[in-house]
Amino acid sequence: MRQDILDADMSRQPTQMEIGQVSNSAPPVINRQKIEQTIAALEAQRAILGDEVVDTAIASLGQTLRGNGDQTAPQRKQATVLFADLVGFTALVGSMDAEDVVELVNTLWERLDGIILAHGGRIDKHVGDGVMALFGAPVAQENDPERAVLAGLAMQTGLRDWVNDQTTFASPQHAFRNLQMRIGINTGSVLFGAVGSTGEITAMGDTVNIASRLEGAAPVGGILIAEETWQQVTGRFDAKPLSIRVKGRDDAFTAYVVEGEKSAARRTSGRGVAGIQTRTVGREVESERLRVLFAQVTEQKKARVVTVLGEAGIGKSRLLQEFSAWLAEQAQTGFVLAARASADTERHPYLLVRECIASKLQITNSTPAPLARERLINGLADIQGDDPGMAEFIGHLIGLDFSGSARIQNVLGDAQQIRSRSFQYLARFFSAICHEQPAVVLLDDIHWADSGSLDVIEYLGRECSHVPLLIVCLARPTLLERRTNWGSDLSVSTIVPLQPLSPEQSRVLVGEILRHVQEIPANLVRTITEAAGGNAFYIEELIKVLIEDGVIVAEAGEWRIRAERLGTLRVPATLTAVLQARMDRLPPRERELLQRASVVGKVFWNSALHSMGNTGQIERETPSVRPDEAALLAALVRREFIQQNRKSAFEGVTEYQFRHAILHEVAYESVLLRRRRHYHQRVAEWLLQVGQDRATESAGLIGEHFARAGRTADATLWFAKAGHQARETYLPEVAIDYYVKALGNQRERETPEIAAQHRSLYYHLGEMLFWQARYDEAVTAFQAMDNLAEQTGDAYARSQAWNQLSLIRGRQGDHRRAIVCAEQAAVFSERAASEQALIQAFLSKIRSLMLIGKTDEALDLGYHTLKLSTEAGLVVEIAQVNNLLGLICDVCGDYSRSMQYKEKALDIFRRLGDRRKSGWVLHNMGVVVLLRGDYRAAANIFRDALQIAREIGDRDWQIAVLTNLGSVYVGLGEFAAAVDTLQSLLEMTHGADFYLASLVYGTLAEALLGLGRIDEANSAVGKALDGTEIEEALEYLGYAWRVRGQICAQSVCPWTAEKCFVRSVELFTGIGAKAERARTLREWAIYLCRTEGVSASLPKWHESRSLFEELDMDSEVHRLDQLFGEWSVWSKKIRMAL
Repeated sequence: MRQDILDADMSRQPTQMEIGQVSNSAPPVINRQKIEQTIAALEAQRAILGDEVVDTAIASLGQTLRGNGDQTAPQRKQATVLFADLVGFTALVGSMDAEDVVELVNTLWERLDGIILAHGGRIDKHVGDGVMALFGAPVAQENDPERAVLAGLAMQTGLRDWVNDQTTFASPQHAFRNLQMRIGINTGSVLFGAVGSTGEITAMGDTVNIASRLEGAAPVGGILIAEETWQQVTGRFDAKPLSIRVKGRDDAFTAYVVEGEKSAARRTSGRGVAGIQTRTVGREVESERLRVLFAQVTEQKKARVVTVLGEAGIGKSRLLQEFSAWLAEQAQTGFVLAARASADTERHPYLLVRECIASKLQITNSTPAPLARERLINGLADIQGDDPGMAEFIGHLIGLDFSGSARIQNVLGDAQQIRSRSFQYLARFFSAICHEQPAVVLLDDIHWADSGSLDVIEYLGRECSHVPLLIVCLARPTLLERRTNWGSDLSVSTIVPLQPLSPEQSRVLVGEILRHVQEIPANLVRTITEAAGGNAFYIEELIKVLIEDGVIVAEAGEWRIRAERLGTLRVPATLTAVLQARMDRLPPRERELLQRASVVGKVFWNSALHSMGNTGQIERETPSVRPDEAALLAALVRREFIQQNRKSAFEGVTEYQFRHAILHEVAYESVLLRRRRHYHQRVAEWLLQVGQDRATESAGLIGEHFARAGRTADATLWFAKAGHQARETYLPEVAIDYYVKALGNQRERETPEIAAQHRSLYYHLGEMLFWQARYDEAVTAFQAMDNLAEQTGDAYARSQAWNQLSLIRGRQGDHRRAIVCAEQAAVFSERAASEQALIQAFLSKIRSLMLIGKTDEALDLGYHTLKLSTEAGLVVEIAQVNNLLGLICDVCGDYSRSMQYKEKALDIFRRLGDRRKSGWVLHNMGVVVLLRGDYRAAANIFRDALQIAREIGDRDWQIAVLTNLGSVYVGLGEFAAAVDTLQSLLEMTHGADFYLASLVYGTLAEALLGLGRIDEANSAVGKALDGTEIEEALEYLGYAWRVRGQICAQSVCPWTAEKCFVRSVELFTGIGAKAERARTLREWAIYLCRTEGVSASLPKWHESRSLFEELDMDSEVHRLDQLFGEWSVWSKKIRMAL
């Protein structure tokens, strides 16, 4: 015989009659009107029946409406699918009569189906010896995966019990011993609704298929769950991983064999990132308020009922955990009772009261009922004294059967009296535990509490107001939907709203979690915080998803970020479960409106919502918004799904936005694909109408909606417009995104118009990639442009493509290849008879000739190009060639002529209003100041140039400016600043090839040498030499050899330094770079002075000084004379010492 046990988690198993006939047919259609009439009648009788009866009944009827009313309408949603199949059943019934088999099947599935239903599942269908069940469809709960696994464990236990009970069938009992079951469970997106001519309600999709495959792969008698399910139940169950292969998946993947439920002491919430403990962030004010309230309760000897209100994941439980830990340290704290409601407990009467008392008196769910009653009587007697009535009434109220007591028997027919007397005894109990010291009751998630427990809380607030009792309740805002006047009639009630974390607090929390990452990319932090919307739980779950997706590599000791993997942020299944459950509790019309809003976007407008269901024209002047839609929007605002913005992007319409980006994503994913396409088209048309002649300002949004509506031609057009708009406002990354989308949407290239459109898009895409120093991608874009132009015989387009390729190859340091590209561009320019294109080709060639040291040839071509540009009246090209001629003069050390050319270029660009090109020329004028040795003046120019470059988003220009700033800091002797600047530059380019890489490494080496970090300096100069040898950038190569000589002079092999200086001088002499030759001679003289004495260094010193004087580099002459004076003193001291 089984003992009578106390079990709050399992209800009585329904009979077959209660379950209804299990079949593949659709369930009966409910009568919505009758249910709504019943709800109205119950509300009218609330005063007679009481809140508990009415609330419980209405909750059940409301769920029936939500769960069954629209079942035939398809839904996209996350659900947990369970497949179970009997093993050994065919062998068992092989010799049995058909009638016995039917009876056997009915008794078995009556028990197993009842278990599924008791855990909140839905019987989808029976197939052969198996069953398919759904958790979360049609109505989701936050813990659907947990319910499914609990159901699976209970089904295995139920099958074993059923086998032990079999004595009535024809087969001997031992034949049943081989009957076992395999169970597979998976969580993911499904399409739920009616299918086929019979209207069968079922779920479809890959999630269902994988669940079925998992069942087949499960061990006999076991439960195999998918990774997606395991992630949501890991805190409650023990499981071991199993690598499996199933049909429909190419690769093996990991599933988990459930070993059982963890004990209550070992369970965890599953919150947080594994291995990371974070401090509480952003809750200092609320924590202090709870401590102050406790102090007031203690000092004033008066009760307080505090309700901390906040949405799921906002940090309520963490706040309570911190407060509980603080209470444990306070000497004046007496009794601390705690209880927590859950989504499963709303229909368990007085569960919070039961948990508070039972946990204090060591009464568990498995405690036999007689022992539980005994412990209650003895425990209350110790607190209150010998009054058995207290234990009997309280015990009976919370589910311990005291009907055998004479006191209870006398009033069994009077439920109102039992309730009233029990409440009075509860007030006496709580007053008693506060007699000597203040008592605290901590109640979590009371929005899920049963009505009886909520009544008790309010009753204690009234009747125990004179004792030091602090009741702290945590709840979501949905509590106020159930109890609109919660706490309002209690003088001791306090509401503490918990607001989302501020952006700064969110960033701090991300930093706390990712503290093992050496440097967290700003865009990663921004992506996480913007998506989370100040919700701590969302932040944790998003980071876990990034770890799962390999964006964050969590290794022992140090974590790494793989930024290249950061794309669209995937919504974690845990958050989908929470938000989907919230949505499923909405009335159907509110949920449908929320779904429509999600198609418009995170930000949406009331008029747009109306247009999505309105077949008529959209009038901007008189936007039509149905009154019922306005009421629905107001309800969604109250429920904190959306918020109304104070200002609207469009005049005359009201603007709203989703409270969280993740909520928007979950709502959008629940919209059927065919509806999405229709809605997106209507939104695009609405934007065109409401924007009228300013529609281009919303070009990107219009393109996005057309793309999702399947209108590819329209999408391409509007994405291109959005790209052009971003380009014109110096937003290159935004422009790149739109150009890529435009190219991705265009699928047909047959017509000349489409080909021309494509060529233009590739050109602008390549240009923006070039601005952002994404050179390899830019090459791909211009090569695609050239291929298209070749197919259509467009010589001019080919010249443009080859000219841009020349510029990019130059930026990559491959100057000889750049010259070849420029020559190809010139060939196509001549074919197209375009003088302007020919001049652009010449400009590209001049740059590369200069950089490989062919300054004479570069000057000749420069003069020729200037003549052509002037004759053609091409003002921009005249400015460009003047700027280039100035740069060539820099290399030759003719700084006066250099400034003359650059001033002409600057004047033209300023008159044209071209801020970008004006900034470039200003930067180049700063280079002259740098080369003349006036480092502080150069620093000011470069800082101004860097600010402009950053403002307009030109990464290519930023690279040049930062490189020269590094050189300035070296010249000033500010070596640490130089190292920081240059290393940040190398990080910005992600180690990719760029045209100044060898110069950057050379300058970095010189800075590291200045800090005495010789080994690091040697490594950096090695990279500089490797790069310059390949690039044939002779100026940079000469510089690298000079730095190598400086390093050798301070190393263990100083005798090799002279060879490096010789090589540097040869290179600078070959390209006519007098200033750089003078600098090398200066370093050579320093080396000779240190190794052989002042007299040995004089020839190099004199030669260096003569060159500086010739170039009017007074700063360098002065600096050299200072050095010589120091050498003379130093040499004299040495001689005296000897």
